Amino acid sequence: MSEAQIDTRGTIEVEASPRKLALIVLGALAFVVAGYFMTLATVDTPRYSAALIRLLGYVAMGFFGLCGLIGLWRLMTQRGPVITMSPAGFCDVRVSQNIVPWPAIASIGTWTHSGQRIMVLGSSPVRKRN
Repeated sequence: MSEAQIDTRGTIEVEASPRKLALIVLGALAFVVAGYFMTLATVDTPRYSAALIRLLGYVAMGFFGLCGLIGLWRLMTQRGPVITMSPAGFCDVRVSQNIVPWPAIASIGTWTHSGQRIMVLGSSPVRKRN
C-alpha cells in the first residue's frame, strides 16, 4: 500500500450550511415561543413559584431571541467561503478577516465532543515589534 498524497499547493474553501443555520434559527424561535408561554404562568407548582417560571420565561425569550437574531443576520449576510486554507495560512471570516500564517500555529490537535471530532489549533505567543 502507498500513502495518500496531499497537494498542499492548492486552496481549500469551506462554505457555511444555510440549511443548518436555518434550523438553528427555527429552534431559537421555538424556544422564544416556549418562553412566552412560561411568562403566562399564574399558578404555583409544588417545586417552583409562578414568579420564578415567569422570570425564566423572560430570560429564555431574551436569550434565544438574541441567538435567533444573530443566526438570522448570518443567514442573510454570509456569502461565500467561511474558512479558507491556503499555503500562506488560513482565515475564518466569522472570527477575523485576517489570514493567520502557518508559522503562527504551535500545535494541531483534535477534541471529541458528542462523537464529533473537532480540530484545535494552538497559537504561538505573540511577539511585540519594537
